[in-house]
Amino acid sequence: MERIDLLRLIHKALRHAILTVSLESGCVDYADTEATKRLDEAWMLLRENLAHHAHQENVIILPLLDARAPGETYKLTRDHDRIEKLEADMTGLLNRLDAETGTGHRLESRRALT
Repeated sequence: MERIDLLRLIHKALRHAILTVSLESGCVDYADTEATKRLDEAWMLLRENLAHHAHQENVIILPLLDARAPGETYKLTRDHDRIEKLEADMTGLLNRLDAETGTGHRLESRRALT
């Protein structure tokens, strides 16, 4: 019987989404309000998907793994906490970028993102 892989495909899709948003953030014209709005929307969708995924792993997958290998999921849980902090930091930077109005401020904020 073929083993069901609960981790590989979803993580591959999430890595692709992260890379896509990362590439977009490096190419966007930060002086263009509409372009930064689109980047913000893409980021918020990605963040929502990452949060949903982490919640599902924390509630379903990690307890099952921990039952089979007690203590082995600590690093994964810690990684989720770190990723959540990084996501909050990124959202803060994008919110700051959205609040800035001058091109100079947008370019300065862009440097903080890259």
